[in-house]
Amino acid sequence: MKKLCILIAALFALNSANAQWIWQNSTESFDDLYTCFFPNADTGYAFTTYSFVKTTNGGATWTYHTIFGLQHAINSIYFTDANTGYTVNQHGRICKTTNGGTTWEYQYSGTVQDLFSVYFPAKDTGYIVGDSGTILKTTTGGLQWTSQHSLAPWSLYSVCFVDVNTGYAAGGTYWYGNGGMVVKTTDGGNTWTSLPAGTSYAFVKLFFVNADTGFAIADSAYSSRILKTTDGGNTWTIKNMNIATDPFRSLYFANAATGYTVNGCIILKTTTGGDDWIIQYPGYSNADFYSIYFLNADTGYAVGYGGPYAYGAIIKTTNGGGYLVGVDDRRPAEGRLKIFPNPGPDKIVVETDEASLPGTLSVLDLSGRELLHETVRRSPAKIDISTLPRGIYVVKLNGETSVLVGKVVKE
Repeated sequence: MKKLCILIAALFALNSANAQWIWQNSTESFDDLYTCFFPNADTGYAFTTYSFVKTTNGGATWTYHTIFGLQHAINSIYFTDANTGYTVNQHGRICKTTNGGTTWEYQYSGTVQDLFSVYFPAKDTGYIVGDSGTILKTTTGGLQWTSQHSLAPWSLYSVCFVDVNTGYAAGGTYWYGNGGMVVKTTDGGNTWTSLPAGTSYAFVKLFFVNADTGFAIADSAYSSRILKTTDGGNTWTIKNMNIATDPFRSLYFANAATGYTVNGCIILKTTTGGDDWIIQYPGYSNADFYSIYFLNADTGYAVGYGGPYAYGAIIKTTNGGGYLVGVDDRRPAEGRLKIFPNPGPDKIVVETDEASLPGTLSVLDLSGRELLHETVRRSPAKIDISTLPRGIYVVKLNGETSVLVGKVVKE
């Protein structure tokens, strides 16, 4: 992954004028940041294991805070407004603040199971999931939590609701790859129905944009993938990814088409509901991002580890993160080349419409230097890239009446 990040470092220099991802002043934090949440455009929180940083001016400045007396690592956070928020921890610990993090109070959960995810579909109505199929619900802003029967035999790692009645929880046997688990409620948690996960990977993150369309990160001990459902979780399909060398750790969709995920030092964006993904590189090959959060399709944040001299990394975009050089995902589908296999080994196939031919097909590196070119008269065209080192390349077809572009990853 480090080599890949170095190879695409040129993206930062080439596209810096577009202000894709801007590094924020997070020097108050000397710890990795694992999760973030923005209840509004000005106020945001990013949490380490036992502490957090906060902004009240849209990320321009951040202040460091500790949660006094916290004895267990924070696994998930959720804020219902700028001042009211919850954290869930190991051994059944729940903390709540009503004054923007100045003070925190423990809430009685009634369980000693590790808790992994919290979600509030309404101000006082929330859900928490954890080990051994644990599902907790409150309708009193956490004053009382009640246990719900989930049918899940394994750990539940993520919970997500689309309204106060319809929600999903998911998990599985993460380390052994013996199966994923998804459960669904349509009556506010009174009953939960088990759904077919369709994968041996454990579901670790859920994100639903409506009652039918949702996305998930599924992991095994050795690999990671993104899945999608369009029928309310009854079936899931694996979405092909351009790059998947590190585990996907976080997922956020602004709408059914536009979404983001983090993968090591890069960010991936889709504007096609997960069918195609665009590589975005914030500019540091030694960064490692853990969490991503968007206020809308264009304005968002990612947090993580910034390297040995920049702990507590926070980056922000206000233009959707920019685009891979030469391949603008705003370009309509007919303006892009179809390239497969991608990632590719020694030979790739480039497919285009016959109206663009004849033309000159070029392979360029990220600095725009032409490495290969040949004349093509019919589609599809086979290109030998065996002489190129591993990395990311732009493929361009200069036809008589049009210019088409695409990108390929050489394995």
